[in-house]
Amino acid sequence: MASASKTSLRFGGLLIAAALMACAPLWAGARSGDTALPEGLVVVDPPVPMPAFGLEDIQGERVRSTDLQGKVAIIRFWATW
Repeated sequence: MASASKTSLRFGGLLIAAALMACAPLWAGARSGDTALPEGLVVVDPPVPMPAFGLEDIQGERVRSTDLQGKVAIIRFWATW
């Protein structure tokens, strides 16, 4: 039983090490001040408020942009044509 415990500890340590190595480039980019936007995105200066809107969510409930004020929201539009 102790052998299995040691194995799981090693595996956990390897997972943590792998996660840190995977995040290292992101951390280094943030530290270097590299704030380049992906192609096609632009900074709106001065910032412009989002126009008011209302949509139905997947459950059919009405969601208004005013309900989202002060919150982080990801709005994904998709369609099948």
